[in-house]
Amino acid sequence: MKTKLCLALVVTVLLALLAVPALAGTSETPMWVSRVRLAHTGRSTSGTDAIVALVRVRDANRRNVAGATVTVRWTVPNAPAFTTTGITSRTGYARLSTWTGSGTYGLSVINVVKPGWQYTPVVTASAPYVTR
Repeated sequence: MKTKLCLALVVTVLLALLAVPALAGTSETPMWVSRVRLAHTGRSTSGTDAIVALVRVRDANRRNVAGATVTVRWTVPNAPAFTTTGITSRTGYARLSTWTGSGTYGLSVINVVKPGWQYTPVVTASAPYVTR
């Protein structure tokens, strides 16, 4: 019997701890990634894992940002890394997924874009997911 070990890492960032001097004097509204989550949602008959990523984007007042394009880089088992994009919903979450192999997955947010807004990376927003 195989043993599965699932580890989800949640990255939470408080904007109140961040000074944003780079945005001083601009008319763009700052936005940032407040959470990155990976979850194992199933396994196909061929043995590949279904992995879902949720990336939450908020503004300086901690309100959800809808309609932002989130670009992420997936690190997947036994395959080259690749990028995908998703659009945030009214809840501020972009939902992205992959079915690639079985092993250790990783996700890094590369960029967030919305007209009139400025993406402010406060930390490297990433999350690993491990399954065995």
